[in-house]
Amino acid sequence: MEIFFISAFAVFIAEMGDKTQFGVFSLALKYDKYRVLLGAITAFALMSFLAVFLGEVLVKLIPQNTIALLAAVLFIALGLFFIFSKKDSVEEDKARKGSPFFVSLLLVSSAEIGDKTQLLIAALAIRYASPIPVFLGSLVGLASASILGIFIAPLVKDRLAWIEKAAGLIMVVIGAFMLFFR
Repeated sequence: MEIFFISAFAVFIAEMGDKTQFGVFSLALKYDKYRVLLGAITAFALMSFLAVFLGEVLVKLIPQNTIALLAAVLFIALGLFFIFSKKDSVEEDKARKGSPFFVSLLLVSSAEIGDKTQLLIAALAIRYASPIPVFLGSLVGLASASILGIFIAPLVKDRLAWIEKAAGLIMVVIGAFMLFFR
């Protein structure tokens, strides 16, 4: 259960202010927010499964000490990326005539390919070698961030850059903890 909560929390924090969260928010302004959310969660499930699968494959190929070190370094690197990255602008969706579910599914799937959150999920799968709790926790974290983006972002839109920096700092702390207490 601990791995589930660690995964949910880490992924939720990582997704704060992310381009995918903004994309889901912008789609929810144009389409039915519940269909957008369903499409986003479906895409997150597919992409998280791929990230966990990749992590599981790497666990079998790389020694555990090396994996623990790489996972800690990846957490720190992702945190620093959050802290020092410039904000990506979310591209406008030009396919307003499409199904809200499929537009959301395609937007989120394409935004998550190689995204820092996917790398984080793979790192969690590598670190804990427990694919099911990592997958489920990651999915809860991603869905929660999307729900927050849809329903709360208009209230905090001026503070999202600060939230992303704070999320980066938390990632660095988690990575340092993993590095020194493995």
